[in-house]
Amino acid sequence: AKHDHLQHLSDIYNQIKELELLKKYAKRYDADISTWSFVTGKYEQIQELIANGFKMGDEEEIVFHSSRFALVDHEGNLRGYYSGTEPMDHENLTRDIHSLVKKIK
Repeated sequence: AKHDHLQHLSDIYNQIKELELLKKYAKRYDADISTWSFVTGKYEQIQELIANGFKMGDEEEIVFHSSRFALVDHEGNLRGYYSGTEPMDHENLTRDIHSLVKKIK
């Protein structure tokens, strides 16, 4: 495939535990589960991931539904943040994804 190294990740706070429910959720949003992972867990676990992993918000003010995207490389390093509502950021994200994919091939 053209982008074998590219994965999408979404967090889901409401603890969807059963695989079939996750598959229905993915289908509802047209997510290709071969390249799109859904992370779920306890509130505190998701809070930790968002604040300390993706660095979005802080312990007091976690952003669970942000309009921003975080680009993370294959080693788990944050490469940048992009607005989901700004067309120029869409272009920048697309450019940076292509650049990153070329580097890791």
